[in-house]
Amino acid sequence: MHPSPPPPPPPPPPPPHCVDSLVNEDELQALKVELEDMRRNREELRLKLRKKEWECEDRQKERDQERNNVDKLNQKLTRKGDELKEAWSRQQEVVDKMGQLQERVRNWV
Repeated sequence: MHPSPPPPPPPPPPPPHCVDSLVNEDELQALKVELEDMRRNREELRLKLRKKEWECEDRQKERDQERNNVDKLNQKLTRKGDELKEAWSRQQEVVDKMGQLQERVRNWV
């Protein structure tokens, strides 16, 4: 018969600092709940941020469109102003020529 091997030695005890770091189940569950709440809050905040970004993009598009409309109106007003100045200038020329013609008619008669 062969002698049986000796039993394995017991595992060494954990170092003293590891015992302090062990967390009981209640604390572990509380940490898990807190972590899940933080994840949920993070997701809610991420969605709110994205919504705000969309709103800002929409407002920026509206401002750009309004700016383009104002620019077009300014161009149109400038053209109309130039046309009116030209018409007024031509009217003044006609009035001056009529005055000259009336003067000639008076001097002729």
